[in-house]
Amino acid sequence: MHKDTIGNSNFHQHWIITRLISVLDTLTKPLFRVTWIVFLLSMIATLLMWRIVVVAIDTHASEQFDDLLLGFNGEVERTLTAYESLLRGSKALVQARRQGLDREEFHEYLTAVEITDRYPGLQGVGYSKLFEPSQLPSVTAQVQAEGFPNFEVKPQGERNVYSAIIFLEPFDARNKRAFGYDMYSEPTRRAAMDRARDTGLPTASNAVELLQETTTDIQSGFLFYLPVYDAKSLPSSQQERQQFIRGFVYSPIRVGDFVNAILERERMPVREQALIRITSDTATGQPAEIYRKSTPAGAPLHTSKFKTRSTTIYYGVPWTIELSSTLAFEHTVNYRLAWLLLACGSGLSILLAGLVGSAAVRQDQMRQSNERMSLLTRELTHRVKNTLAVVQSIAGRSLVEGRSLEDARQVFTDRLHALARAHSHLVDSAWHGASMGSLVREELEPFGARATVSGPEIKLGANSAQTFALVIHELATNATKHGALSVAEGRLLIRWFIKSDDQYGQTVKFTWRESGGPPAREPEPGRRGFGQILLRQPLTHGTSSKPQTTYGENGLVYEFEAPLLALSASNTPEAV
Repeated sequence: MHKDTIGNSNFHQHWIITRLISVLDTLTKPLFRVTWIVFLLSMIATLLMWRIVVVAIDTHASEQFDDLLLGFNGEVERTLTAYESLLRGSKALVQARRQGLDREEFHEYLTAVEITDRYPGLQGVGYSKLFEPSQLPSVTAQVQAEGFPNFEVKPQGERNVYSAIIFLEPFDARNKRAFGYDMYSEPTRRAAMDRARDTGLPTASNAVELLQETTTDIQSGFLFYLPVYDAKSLPSSQQERQQFIRGFVYSPIRVGDFVNAILERERMPVREQALIRITSDTATGQPAEIYRKSTPAGAPLHTSKFKTRSTTIYYGVPWTIELSSTLAFEHTVNYRLAWLLLACGSGLSILLAGLVGSAAVRQDQMRQSNERMSLLTRELTHRVKNTLAVVQSIAGRSLVEGRSLEDARQVFTDRLHALARAHSHLVDSAWHGASMGSLVREELEPFGARATVSGPEIKLGANSAQTFALVIHELATNATKHGALSVAEGRLLIRWFIKSDDQYGQTVKFTWRESGGPPAREPEPGRRGFGQILLRQPLTHGTSSKPQTTYGENGLVYEFEAPLLALSASNTPEAV
């Protein structure tokens, strides 16, 4: 059962492959050349339109992705503006206390504004006092007297100007590490403080590592400065601002917490739809990565299709923000219209090619039909001419052999009937040939068992069949009148077979043998009529061997040998 199933499967596969090869062979014919050209041109036009639509969709999606970056930049700017407002409030508090800022008042103010909860990423708000080296002992003593006996300005060493952080809220463990630190001693912080002092504007520093960082979860950070002057109003010139500078209200900000807080807000699709990378200048002037939101661990690798970037200067520091699309964003891009266009265009291309192909097939069928009609017309003309020639020959011989009009009419009619039988066989086979055995048996059917017929099935060509039918008719007529069939004891033996031949490959040997009848006499030379002439001529054109007729005491023997291919050929001329 299993073998039968496998056999059937192999047969079906072979049949399918054969059919596919046949179809491909048909479609590659020159007849379908125009069809293929039309199909290819239609598909090229379809693909061009599809590509145009895809580019338009991608362009629109790219603009939407650019809007994500614009929205994110706007949120960064609004957030920094809020932090600036916090610094301005703290600055106002410091400037209002010219005789000295009360530490408890500073703490209560910043606790009230809830800097820990409302300002993510902001590590605190502090005040850094700027002073000369000669003031270092008094500043240190003053802070120590306020309850910090271990206070000192860090790092130690002689400098032209000192800047110590003397206020910082919330005053927790992280911020205590920055308490007393001289930010003016570090180049990146000092550059930002100088810009803030000289301009009187809030200023951000380049990327630094904050003192608040621990050994775990280290993030890049920056400092946000606002200058405090020892004057009732902002000095008008840079020289005056450098002269009256008192200190700086500042905030240390962790970039990672700052950006993540922005992304967690409502109506921020950039959180799910984009990967973010932010670079900023460092102390060396070279850009460095300060933030990266990458693909989560375990997520499949993905090559972003859409990317955008912009560089924005926030408070004097350029931030380059790069966005790369995620699958979440790319799934929002709807290519349905493009695929619908491609499907419809492909269908129309196939339909158009089918119509052109159908027209080509119909045109080819009409051409073949016309050719067949022309061929049939020529063939019919040829066969009618040949038939008329045979009839003319039969009529001419039948009427001039010294018979009476009545006998001549009968002989002529019988010969025409023999020719008609051959034609009937040829018509039944669409002129592809007539069976040698059928022609013999039909002619000798009235004599029943007196005639023994044997031989293989051989198809005679149209012209050979006509000649052979007339030969058998003449032999049967002679046997009935003068030979073995004229007496009751007479018999006929008709046999033929195929044998090999060095010259023709295969030949047919035919024998007509009479026995039991009167002795056969050769007709006088002057009395040879149509039948004698017919029996002496070869059945096929171009063969040198002629039929042999033997006249003896036991009866007539007629034999011929002819090439099988010549007998089967349909265009052999008649031998009459």
